Amino acid sequence: MNVIGRQLGVTRQRIHQIVHAREVQSQIESAWTHGMPARALKIVESLKLTTKQEVAEAIILHKIFPNMAKNFGIRSYFDLCEWANAQPPSNLTYPKRYYAIIHS
Repeated sequence: MNVIGRQLGVTRQRIHQIVHAREVQSQIESAWTHGMPARALKIVESLKLTTKQEVAEAIILHKIFPNMAKNFGIRSYFDLCEWANAQPPSNLTYPKRYYAIIHS
């Protein structure tokens, strides 16, 4: 580590910090929820869903729907649908002001 640090012009401690940060990032990327919108994560955890397929099924079965929790509106719902590769139900009702968000 000392040799690498000298070549890069940083301390040994900084090299360890960089290595540790990469290990943490790898753990985050390997989690099945990687890329999931943050607002949706709380809902998925509360429903105790454990796979992307379960999330998609919950969307299709209307177990997850817009405004089911605070700060989980129509935009967050459609972001979750996109992440889960699930088509939102066609009979979903929403205020007209969201038409541009949904159909963009």
